[in-house]
Amino acid sequence: MKHEWNTFNAGNYSIQFPDGFELDSSGKTGAIFLFFPKQDTSPDGFRTNINIHVQDLSQNKIDLDTYVEITKAQIQTMVENGRLMESTRVKQEEKEYHIIVYTGTFNQMNMKWFQHYHIQHDTAYILTLTYPEEEFDHLLSIGQQIISTFSFSE
Repeated sequence: MKHEWNTFNAGNYSIQFPDGFELDSSGKTGAIFLFFPKQDTSPDGFRTNINIHVQDLSQNKIDLDTYVEITKAQIQTMVENGRLMESTRVKQEEKEYHIIVYTGTFNQMNMKWFQHYHIQHDTAYILTLTYPEEEFDHLLSIGQQIISTFSFSE
């Protein structure tokens, strides 16, 4: 089944998402936006999602390498049962970002997170796909497709 794709523009960047997802750009969770699968009917109240957080790094002048090392340390200390599964640098044409995949416990659920870290103009853009671990692998493909459409408009 072919999806129609929509575009969310936020000034200096954009991201696309299929019509099977709903967008929440209210900011009430601290994220700039969240995408939720419309068919998500998790009985525990948790909704799988893709979100973006933006962090100002201008006071610390942190590059991508340093940001990744700080994040890896935080996974070990701040995520209950946090375990790093993957850490990969990606360079495509003029685009460079880092992928981290980790697992841990959140609200007594085994979770898995797939993240892209982008840094541009002293700002970190963290795109995160969050799922209960047992559902992660079969939902990973569409989540990766959505996150891969993230681009800066310059």
